[in-house]
Amino acid sequence: MTLSFRLFDRALPQMRLERTDFGQVPRLVYRPEVMFLMGLAITLVTLSVSISVGILVPLSVRGYMRRENIIPYVMGANISTFVDTLVAAALLGDPRAVTVVATHMVCAAIVSLLLILLAYRPYERAVSDALTWIIHRRRNLALFLGVIFVIPVILMLL
Repeated sequence: MTLSFRLFDRALPQMRLERTDFGQVPRLVYRPEVMFLMGLAITLVTLSVSISVGILVPLSVRGYMRRENIIPYVMGANISTFVDTLVAAALLGDPRAVTVVATHMVCAAIVSLLLILLAYRPYERAVSDALTWIIHRRRNLALFLGVIFVIPVILMLL
């Protein structure tokens, strides 16, 4: 897999991060709706969120992808990650399993689409502000990591 990422990275033309001229890339790609669909489609085709999100790293480093474009992409990828779980649920032969996974996918899609279509800019600012706060101090990062590990443990114990 490392070799494939290295080949992908070499195939991209050199571009400096400081450059803000994105005239070579169609403006359509910078629309949240399009990035949402791209994340959905690429993750659906590869059936791997690791590959889908891994593609973003060289694109971001080379300056093709900005942070505000990554958020809807990841939201779309999040929904597609459940396709293999849906197939596994169907193979179990229990309709309840399919219902649970399908319900989760539909709810995630509805929330994501509502955010993207109705409140994307405030949502993007909130995510960006949260990221800035998390990386501002080591204490904030430690607190964030503690929360994302402790809350699931608490929920499992309830």
